Amino acid sequence: MINCAIGLQIMKNVQKPKFSLNKNVLNENGKCYACGAQDQIWKFTTIINSELATTWDLTESLRNSFDARESMFCTVCGCSFRLRLLSEALVNEYGNVSLKELVESDLKKIKVAEINSCGKLHQFLQELPALRYSEFGSKDPSIPSENLEALSYEDNSLDLILTSDTLEHVPNFDVAMSEILRVLKPGGLHVFTIPVVWSRKTRKRAVLRESGVDNILEASYHGVGQPDYLVFTEFGYDIIAQIEKIGFETTVFKMNLVNLSDTSGVFITKKMTT
Repeated sequence: MINCAIGLQIMKNVQKPKFSLNKNVLNENGKCYACGAQDQIWKFTTIINSELATTWDLTESLRNSFDARESMFCTVCGCSFRLRLLSEALVNEYGNVSLKELVESDLKKIKVAEINSCGKLHQFLQELPALRYSEFGSKDPSIPSENLEALSYEDNSLDLILTSDTLEHVPNFDVAMSEILRVLKPGGLHVFTIPVVWSRKTRKRAVLRESGVDNILEASYHGVGQPDYLVFTEFGYDIIAQIEKIGFETTVFKMNLVNLSDTSGVFITKKMTT
């Protein structure tokens, strides 16, 4: 895990990434920290389409890195590299050998909220008997809808909040993070992923006004690339300082300070106790 105050200063001194990813070396093998499967082989797959790469202003190496982040699937549980890394961050924080086993032990003892599905990780998280699972805009009466900018949870009520590539789609990031801070207990954690281009500053793509969405830049969508999940914020190196201003103690698990084209890393933000 990396101290972000140091990491931020290093990133500010780097003008552009100096590393070029080679697709041929992205096939790897090892353990899946989501399901615990051993000796898995994870293969690189192209995920980011050309339209998204263009609106996102991705270099070839950044596009390859985001492709790797969203592929490299476990053949047992189906989790991508991003989700396997999120699982590893949780295992590193709470102990145990996989998220699957962590759900069967220590996570049962705390109050956990999964705000919008963490993809394939939900198959494990849903086994938590007291999990507070929600989907924004849910039309299923059995699944609550939570707005990250106006959470229904009580102050200081949750030990752990999980979000996975959700916050870039929230109109006001600062408001959402302030709400998360409000509902976490002192010492509680928000463990999450967001797509970050570490070599440039955060920029707003769109703003939500009373009259509707105002696109500052050309509309950009993640999801399947169709007009589905509009991106309001593209995160850059200054996002760490922005999070800490809100009141969190922040670290990034497995952040690569040598290669800024590496888009991996899981944010672990802690509500300070004083």
